[in-house]
Amino acid sequence: MKNNEWKEIGHCVYDLFYMQIGKPYSYFIRKSSKGKFEMLEITDLTKDKTKIGKRNWIKFSM
Repeated sequence: MKNNEWKEIGHCVYDLFYMQIGKPYSYFIRKSSKGKFEMLEITDLTKDKTKIGKRNWIKFSM
């Protein structure tokens, strides 16, 4: 958040088919170091067939 506005710095896909009900949002986003974080992506909309339905942590930095 900067100047009372959110700035999008990354996104990922989380397919509801693979949803784990009852997990808090902190399960899907984790801080890896200062200014860096990872978001969990789970989907079947990928070109890499080995990652269909598997946990894939996407890395972002601010």
